Amino acid sequence: MKSRQWLAIFMMVMLSFIPLRGVAQEATPVSGGQSNGILSVALSAEEIPNPIGHVAFERVTLAPGVEIEVGGAEEWVRASLFLIESGSLEVTPIAESALWRVDHVLGGDSEPVESGSTVMLSAGDAIYLPALLQEDAEALGSYRFSNPGQEVTSTLQIHLHAPAASEFTGLPDGMRREFVGILGSEPNLQAFAEKGGTISLQSITVESGGIIVPPDDFALTIYLVETGTARYEMVKDGKVTTELRWRANSINSVTPYEDVEQQLVNRSDDPLTVLELAIIPAE
Repeated sequence: MKSRQWLAIFMMVMLSFIPLRGVAQEATPVSGGQSNGILSVALSAEEIPNPIGHVAFERVTLAPGVEIEVGGAEEWVRASLFLIESGSLEVTPIAESALWRVDHVLGGDSEPVESGSTVMLSAGDAIYLPALLQEDAEALGSYRFSNPGQEVTSTLQIHLHAPAASEFTGLPDGMRREFVGILGSEPNLQAFAEKGGTISLQSITVESGGIIVPPDDFALTIYLVETGTARYEMVKDGKVTTELRWRANSINSVTPYEDVEQQLVNRSDDPLTVLELAIIPAE
């Protein structure tokens, strides 16, 4: 398997070589439940691929003892961001990177990670790996990733791919994808690419009858249904015009529609839990 496929799996937010900044993000409107912020990062237009080729959102796990070395020159990469859900991950970047410890992923400042140094990430930590042009990557060598612990490491990953980025088609031994959603570039994302904005990730739980509404002024919102069943509704002039049932482990996207309200409703007796990834352009 080519190592470019390995790197593509680990690559999350495709940006440019400028450190990210954490910002507080207003919670998604929720009725009959609660939302818990996981990550919120503000990006400038210079940090975002323009145009955006496609967006991907996935959970990837790494078995204990697995080590991966990836040559940066084998694929032109904008940038990457890992969020550790559980376990631990050792990362050796090939350029100066930015690290957020668990207490800083919502509005806190990052700390620098020098090129060639190895850093240990634990649950709740996030790391940003900078953009590299191919000629720079050839001189800098290889990324290294490993799981030094005794338990499986789980990561959440978000990808904003430039149009020329290649697709990945397989996994190395010891790596598993729990889910993946790949969505073509939406016209609404162009404002995000041109003006910058915020990427936020939340876990939302609502009881029976609870409602989840996408954030204001969003360009794209992706929902992973973790438990329960959601009913996606489009409402115009007070009437439901479209209904779709989203079951557990499904991943779906929502984009804005003029004069149409969109919502997720829990019509079952059991709690509904979703992961919400929102991309919101700057005003």
